[in-house]
Amino acid sequence: MTDLNNSNDGEETKPHDSGRNGGDSSEISEEAAWNRFLDEYSDDLGEVVRSRTARKFDRHATRQDKREEKRAILSVNDLKQGSFVDSSGPRDFTQSSWLDTDDVMDRSSVFTPPNPDLGQIRWSRLICGILLVVGVAGIIATAFLPAWATVLGIVFGISILVGAGGLFVTHRGHDETKRDEEDDGARV
Repeated sequence: MTDLNNSNDGEETKPHDSGRNGGDSSEISEEAAWNRFLDEYSDDLGEVVRSRTARKFDRHATRQDKREEKRAILSVNDLKQGSFVDSSGPRDFTQSSWLDTDDVMDRSSVFTPPNPDLGQIRWSRLICGILLVVGVAGIIATAFLPAWATVLGIVFGISILVGAGGLFVTHRGHDETKRDEEDDGARV
């Protein structure tokens, strides 16, 4: 770009003369020089206006104007102090919160948790259950003892079969808890 005071046409502008003519001649010459500049470079300036950078700048400026407008709508100073902090502190809260749900439910409810009478545990079921658990644990442990895998695998395999078979045979379904023929075993 060229400097307005040093034009390329060889014409020199007159220095600003504030004493005579009230300074109008320098303003007219600056305005004329500016208009001449716009005429000479109108094609280049049109390309600049249509460029991608100019459009990006316009979008950025529009967004910035919207942000400034939103900031001006509401300020923190416009709100009362009570909007943020109440006069009471966190330890002054006397109502119950959602963390106290169990206590609140226990106070206002007549619910009695179920406590079924299981009766006597039969020795046969207890022994079969222990055999089943020992057999499963033994089979898992046998994987870490490859030298004894054949013998231990057979022993613990038989233990699993006897324990599971014994539990299956001694299980009577819900017949043990039936009170009459219409009872399907559901308890409320």
